[in-house]
Amino acid sequence: MNTQVKNQKGLGIIEVLIAGGMMAIISLGVITLISDAYKSQRGLQAKDMQREVIAEITLHLSDKDACLFTFTGKTLPTPKIVLEAFYKFG
Repeated sequence: MNTQVKNQKGLGIIEVLIAGGMMAIISLGVITLISDAYKSQRGLQAKDMQREVIAEITLHLSDKDACLFTFTGKTLPTPKIVLEAFYKFG
């Protein structure tokens, strides 16, 4: 048998397949991390918006004149932050 090794220039099919598989696994890991970070950020934004709305409501309810104005059949203008929360998280 001829056991002489040819002088190879480049990669064989096995090396290319292994490299492609490794790239796919690494890419899936990175995509998962980015997706989880995005979901976490959205959750934090929603909690922050909730705190702002609660603070705005608390401010209006602690104001006696605002409560009297509201409960005499009139309404206060809707605060900008409540409208933003309604349209954003609707």
